[in-house]
Amino acid sequence: MSRGPGILQRILITALVDEPDTWFTIEELAIVAFPGQVIKPKHMSSVHRALANLPGVKLNRQREGEYGARGWRYFVSVSISPKRWG
Repeated sequence: MSRGPGILQRILITALVDEPDTWFTIEELAIVAFPGQVIKPKHMSSVHRALANLPGVKLNRQREGEYGARGWRYFVSVSISPKRWG
């Protein structure tokens, strides 16, 4: 039985609710979620997994850049009312 969103999910919810019209990259959200740490692939993976498992949230995903190149990025925004988490 779930006890609600975890710590990482609550941090991400706060970041998304504070700026609802902003598109974030996974790297930007990882920096918010893990302040003061060097961001590694494991951090980005945990942020991606936490976003995928947010209850009642439909995420908008957009890719930009050349496929397979370093510039290939996912952008994330939320498309529901922030009151859902309030």
